[in-house]
Amino acid sequence: MKHALLLLCIGGQLAVRAQICTYSENPMSDAGWWWNVDGMLQSNGQGIQLMDRDPVTHGTFLGRWDSQGQVQWNKNFQHMNPQHWMRGQTITPSPTGSIVSGSFFPDHASYTTMYGAALDVNDEVQWARIYMLDSLEEDAGRILPTTDGGYLFQIQTPKGLSLSKLNNAGVPVWTKRYLPSLASNGYWMARAIAEPNGDITLYGGTTSPNSSFFLCRLNAEGVVQWKRSYTGNLLGLGPAMRAMNGDYLFLGGTLTRMNSQGDLLWQKVYTDLNESLPGSFTELGNGHILMISYQVGVMTEVAADGTLINAWARPDVALSDHQFLSGTAPHGDSLTIGATRQFDGWTTLMTASSTTSLGCYLEPYSFMSEGAALNPAEIVNDTMYVVRDSLKTWTMNIGYSQNSTDLDLACYVKSGLARPGFQHSAFGVITDEQLATSGPITASMTFSPLLSYVGAVPPPTSVVGQTVTWDLPAMGANTQRLVRVDLQTPPDPLLLGTSVDYTFSFTQDSTETSLANNTSTFSRIIGGAFDPNLKEVLPKDFYDIDTDSILDYTIQFQNTGTDTAFTVVVVDSLPMDVDVRTFQMGACSHTYSYTLTGNGILTVTFNNIQLPDSNTNELRSHGLINFRIKPILPLTIGQQITNAADIYFDFNPPVHTADATVIVVGSSGIAASPRVEKLVVYPVPVKDQLTATVPKEFAVQRAFIVGIDGRTMPTRFMHSQSDRISVNTQHLAAGAYVLTVVADDGCRLAARFTKD
Repeated sequence: MKHALLLLCIGGQLAVRAQICTYSENPMSDAGWWWNVDGMLQSNGQGIQLMDRDPVTHGTFLGRWDSQGQVQWNKNFQHMNPQHWMRGQTITPSPTGSIVSGSFFPDHASYTTMYGAALDVNDEVQWARIYMLDSLEEDAGRILPTTDGGYLFQIQTPKGLSLSKLNNAGVPVWTKRYLPSLASNGYWMARAIAEPNGDITLYGGTTSPNSSFFLCRLNAEGVVQWKRSYTGNLLGLGPAMRAMNGDYLFLGGTLTRMNSQGDLLWQKVYTDLNESLPGSFTELGNGHILMISYQVGVMTEVAADGTLINAWARPDVALSDHQFLSGTAPHGDSLTIGATRQFDGWTTLMTASSTTSLGCYLEPYSFMSEGAALNPAEIVNDTMYVVRDSLKTWTMNIGYSQNSTDLDLACYVKSGLARPGFQHSAFGVITDEQLATSGPITASMTFSPLLSYVGAVPPPTSVVGQTVTWDLPAMGANTQRLVRVDLQTPPDPLLLGTSVDYTFSFTQDSTETSLANNTSTFSRIIGGAFDPNLKEVLPKDFYDIDTDSILDYTIQFQNTGTDTAFTVVVVDSLPMDVDVRTFQMGACSHTYSYTLTGNGILTVTFNNIQLPDSNTNELRSHGLINFRIKPILPLTIGQQITNAADIYFDFNPPVHTADATVIVVGSSGIAASPRVEKLVVYPVPVKDQLTATVPKEFAVQRAFIVGIDGRTMPTRFMHSQSDRISVNTQHLAAGAYVLTVVADDGCRLAARFTKD
C-alpha cells in the first residue's frame, strides 16, 4: 500500500536544542484502514488527532499525544445505536477541552445530518447534539468556541453559509444565512473566525459574478458591520489565522496578509504552491510563517512581510498530503512535527528545536521561489445579504469511549428453562467489542452433575464428564462467537426447586486488558409448569444499593404455535431508571441484529430464525435474549425498577411478558419510604391504540406524549378499567415517544413506546 504522509505541527514548549529528532509510534488496531482527518494542539502542549476508520461504522476516533510526542491512547466514541454512525470532520480547542463536529448518518436514512460534541480535558463527552439543516453539503459543518462560553456553528450550503450561535450546551440561540450575492450563479464558500471581543469574521471566495475574495465583519448577534471584497481570486478557500499582532493571514494559491479592518497589506505568490489545494501553515514566535503546499509537499518559511527564507522537502518519500494540524498552539520556535501515514493511522513524531534544525528530517528544496507581489482591485459598495435560518437539533446519545488498541474479550452464559424430564439448552457467547483481533480461542462449558450431555453446536473438540471444550479460530473486531450445549434433566419431580449451575470460560494467546470477564457462571432453578414467554432479572426481586451494580435481563420465548416461525422480533421499552449508554448484549440463542434508540427502545430481530413449533421440536422451539445494563444513579431506597417486553412471532399479535421487577434495598432491608410506582404501556410497538397500566389510587387527570424531537402533543385518553387507560395513537408518525400521565396531586409517571 502506498502511504501518503500527513504532517502534524504542534509548536511545543520544548527546551532549545539543535538537531534533535526523536520518533515515537502510534500503534492503531489492525482492524481496517485508518484515515486521519484533523488535529489540534492544546495549551499544555498535548496534541490530538481526529481519525476515521474504514469501514466507518465504528464512530469517531481520537489519538492523544503528550507534549514529548508519546502516544497516550487512541479512543473510540460512537452513537448508542449501532445502526447509526458518525464521521468526524473537525476538532477545535475550547476553554474546557475540545469540540468535535462531523456528519451523522441515521439508519436507512436518505439524508445526512450533523453532530457536535463537547469534550472535557480527559476527552469524555460533556454534551452531544444532532443538528439538521436543509440543503446541507456533506463535510460542511465546523463548531468554534466563542469567548462568552458558547459556540459558533458554521455550515456550508449551496444556498450560502449558515451561522448558528449556540449556547454552552450546544443549543441554537440564533441562525442566519449569508450570501455575497442574491443572484449568484457560481460556486462560493466561506468560513468563520470567532473574534476575542465576540465579533465574527467571515472570509471566502466566489466565482460569480466575478472571481473575488471577501472579508466581512459581523457583531455578536450576526449583524453585518462591514464587508470588503477584492477581484482576482488567487486566494482560494484555504486556512486562515489571526497573527500575533492582530492581522489576518490567508493561505491559498497565494499568501495574503490583511489588517484587522480588511485592508490588503500584501499578497504574494510562490512557485510550488498549488492554487486549488492550498495546504496549511502556522506562525512562529518570531513572526515568521511556516507553511506547506498541500499537493507538492514543500515546507516553506517566510518572514512576516512574505519574504522567502527557506524551503525543505523529503526526497525519499512522497510528501504529498502534508498539512499542519494545529489549533491554538503556544507561540515559540520549538517544533514537534508528526509524519502520519494517512491510510492506516500509524504516526511518528519528530521534535526539532527550531526551523534551523529541520535538516535532520528534511533536505533543502531549491525550486521554491517568490513571485511578484499581486495587487487585486477592491470592490466598492459591497453588500452581504442576510436571511434568517432555522437549525433543528436534539440530544445525541454517545456511549462511553474505549481505547481502540485495547483487547478485552468477554463471555456470558445463560440457559433455557430446566424442567424434569425435558431437554434444554445452555448458551455461551464470546464477544470482541474492541477493534483489536484476538488469538485462537479455547472455550469450555461445565454443567451441573444433575444434567446429562445430549449434544453441542459447533461440534466440540472434547467432552469429558460435565465439561465440553471447543478449539475456535481467532475473533475479529466487533464480532461474537456463540456455542450451544443441549442437556437433559432427569424425569424426577423431586428435583423441582433444585439449583443447577453452568460455567463458561475461555483462554486465548493475545494480551487482554482484563481477565476478570473471561469466565461467566449462571444458576438455574429447576421448575415445572411455566409461561414459555417471560422476562427475568438478576438480582432477583431485590437490588442491594450497596453491593449490586448491574441489572442482568433475560427474555425467554417459545414458538407454541402450529408452524415454523421465520422471524421473531423482541421489543423492550427499557425503564426510565436505566442508563442506555451502559447497555451490553449478552448470550443469545440465535443470530440476531439489534437497535437501541437514545430514548431506550431496544429492538432485537431474529431474521430467518426458522424456530420450529413446540409440537414438532420442543427443544429447538425455545430461544432467549440476554443483556446487561446499569441503573441511573443515585438510586432511592424503596425505588422499583420494572421492565417487560413484547415478542412478535412473524405477523401474529405481540406476546407481552409479565413484569420483571426489582426493588432497591439497603443493607438493612427495605426502607419505610413508599415504593416508586411505574407506568406500564403495551403493545410496543403500537399501531392504533396504546394501553397504559397505572398504579392503584393513581387518578389520571391528563396525559401528553413527547416525540424524539422534543415536541409535546396533548393526548386524549379513556379509562378502560380502574387501573388502565387507552390512548389513541393513530395520529402519530412512526417513531419513538414518551407517554406521561399526571395525577390530580401533580404526581407524574412516564414510559417509553414506539409507533409503527
